[in-house]
Amino acid sequence: MEVVLDHYTSPAHPEVPLICMDEASIELHGHLYEPVPMKPGQDAK
Repeated sequence: MEVVLDHYTSPAHPEVPLICMDEASIELHGHLYEPVPMKPGQDAK
């Protein structure tokens, strides 16, 4: 944890980007594409 805090408090460097990740939990519901139904001998896709 100290390494992360040191990184956040260090001066900004144009060659080293600072990327932040949000820890918010987001539930995704539904499908982007409609799933292909199962057929005998094949799994659902």
